[in-house]
Amino acid sequence: MTKSLAVFGSTGSVGKNTMDVVKRFKDNYEVIALSCGNNVELLAQQCQEFAPRLAVVLREDDAKQLKSLLAGQKLEVVWGEEGFLQMARSGADLAVCAISGGAGLRTAFESVKSGSDIALANKESLVMAGELFMAEARRRWVKIIPVDSEHSAIFQSIIGHDQRQIKRLLLTASGGPFLNYPLEKFPEITVEMALSHPVWSMGKKISIDSATLMNKGLEVIEAHYLFEVEPERIDIVIHPQGIIHSMVEYWDGALISQMGSPDMRTPIAYALGFPERLEMSVTRFDFSQPVSMTLIPLDYKRFKAPQLAFQSLKEGKSAPIAFNAANEVAVAAFLRRQLAFHKIVEVVEKVLNSIPHQKVESIEQVFVLDKNYKKVAEEIVMGERL
Repeated sequence: MTKSLAVFGSTGSVGKNTMDVVKRFKDNYEVIALSCGNNVELLAQQCQEFAPRLAVVLREDDAKQLKSLLAGQKLEVVWGEEGFLQMARSGADLAVCAISGGAGLRTAFESVKSGSDIALANKESLVMAGELFMAEARRRWVKIIPVDSEHSAIFQSIIGHDQRQIKRLLLTASGGPFLNYPLEKFPEITVEMALSHPVWSMGKKISIDSATLMNKGLEVIEAHYLFEVEPERIDIVIHPQGIIHSMVEYWDGALISQMGSPDMRTPIAYALGFPERLEMSVTRFDFSQPVSMTLIPLDYKRFKAPQLAFQSLKEGKSAPIAFNAANEVAVAAFLRRQLAFHKIVEVVEKVLNSIPHQKVESIEQVFVLDKNYKKVAEEIVMGERL
């Protein structure tokens, strides 16, 4: 049976890989809606190839450009927040939520409320509003299928098992480009150096998060809400080769992992096909040759970001919102070359410790708190600017 898809952020890294998978299995899917942030020309190409009923862009000028590029094609082009909400309410069987940052939360949450199953690549939906998001999913009987390779690995490793028997979750991390870089030279790290990830090809923001290991902090918070596992039972292990995507240890001592080549299309295909597996043409391991897999304890002195994530979960309430908001502001400042690399984590720590945290009771409150924390972060960044 054909599955209808709405792909939020179809021109980004995850979005492009999603469309590549869909292209290989065109008979399985009907693409009904696509959206982009800035890449209007690529969105136009995708609309020509996949013929959605709806296309969404951020700005009115972009909508005019898209209409011009798609003159004669039958589809509706809308823009702005209302346009994205219209897409979320499109009735898709599966919404692929690949808009990065806090901007992706509203559309993901609205998609849940509309009853679409979710292929979730937006960490912030769970980091900023984990309890609200998962409670709404349970209320609507909506499946949340993770697209991040680490959470997909855990998801696959708990299928068919009693989750009450989980002893701990082990998130693997490649260590990024600075795993063995001299700590005293961190102040010299440039944007170009930080964007050069040794394993994965990703967008700019997540590449910086991988360099600071802030992404592992975000993933700890995400795993806590997604799998209902206490922070004390979540660990991080450095695995430079990127073969083991994460592991689950059960109380009988069994350790189950999901392994494979570091190709985002594999977890994307799993989410699109769930509960079936799609036959993908990806690089496969040649076990006729030696394969080396190293597992190293995380050095929290070198990478403090994950420790701050655990702190935010311990403090609870709105602390994870502060953690995420401060990081978004600090990373943006670093990419603008206005903040030193090693200051990113310092900004997050200062914001996390600056304001008493509040109980979170609604999505609208999440956005108010996010805005407030970002304002605090921007003031701190101004004081730290290069």
